[in-house]
Amino acid sequence: MGVAVSTVSLRPTAIRFVQGAVLCDHPAMDLAPLELAVNRLRDAQAAVDAARADVEMEAVGAVRNGAPVDVVCDACGLAPHDLLRMEKTAGELPH
Repeated sequence: MGVAVSTVSLRPTAIRFVQGAVLCDHPAMDLAPLELAVNRLRDAQAAVDAARADVEMEAVGAVRNGAPVDVVCDACGLAPHDLLRMEKTAGELPH
């Protein structure tokens, strides 16, 4: 039984497909720096998401403790309608 090989021409290199595997005709590249940069980006995005969640939780807590909505929104950058929606849906906050 022979091996099926098809070639797709993509300038400037051609890529060969051999039984589901992709074989590239160009030399191997060191992608370690790119992989590190991607990991740093993912870590930074996770940190931003966590910080945003902290800000939202603290803003809801401040409103529930009697702080004026407009003052809290000025301090944290949330829109008043977003903050009020979060306050209604947040449930009990951790202490």
